[in-house]
Amino acid sequence: MHVNFDAEGKDQALQGNEYKEVYDFGLHWSETFQSSHFDGDSARIIDLVREFGRRLSINLVIGNAAYGLKPKFDSLEKIVRELSGECQIKLGAEGKVYGKRAIDLASGIHATAYILHTPSMDELLDYAKSKKVCSFVYTLCRISGSKPSAISEISSKKEGYFKRRGIALEEISRNIANFAVYGTRDEVAAQISVILDQGASKVVLCPVFYGTRDMLNQMKELGRVVG
Repeated sequence: MHVNFDAEGKDQALQGNEYKEVYDFGLHWSETFQSSHFDGDSARIIDLVREFGRRLSINLVIGNAAYGLKPKFDSLEKIVRELSGECQIKLGAEGKVYGKRAIDLASGIHATAYILHTPSMDELLDYAKSKKVCSFVYTLCRISGSKPSAISEISSKKEGYFKRRGIALEEISRNIANFAVYGTRDEVAAQISVILDQGASKVVLCPVFYGTRDMLNQMKELGRVVG
């Protein structure tokens, strides 16, 4: 199992001895860092890599302006230079322009492209292939009894996620296939296969869940999908 930590704010990020607890548990894991925070976090990121780099990889992404973050590509380039050769690096950005710039940068250092499941995904996967860059796709995931129930569950839990991308609540059902894999186990498996067939090396799943019990149930369902 490879676990990805993707905190939407510093209050949700791993702290202090929590890193060692994850490491001692025996997992390979990744953590995502936004470029708007690199200037303050670069020393901490480097320290984490040096301490846990045998099982820690780093996702460096351009901060989405919709989250109130200022995209800073120069900060991304700086931290990439500092980390190059120290650990596995995945580089990503939302949107075609920054997404392609991240792929160009990944090409120069043999890093992986970290592509968000959005309407730009197909074009960015094709661009990564043209640059001979390995790519991972990050997508929302909800396994349910049917597609309609999965859409309802994603909509009620992730309304803000879609709103930040210009999609109102009543429009989510018409657009959800551009942002998530969802439905029954078989439907989710088929949607993952399509993304892999488009050129992604791996699909990083972000389960949509309600509380700990539901999260564990989603993990069990995902285990049946990939198992």
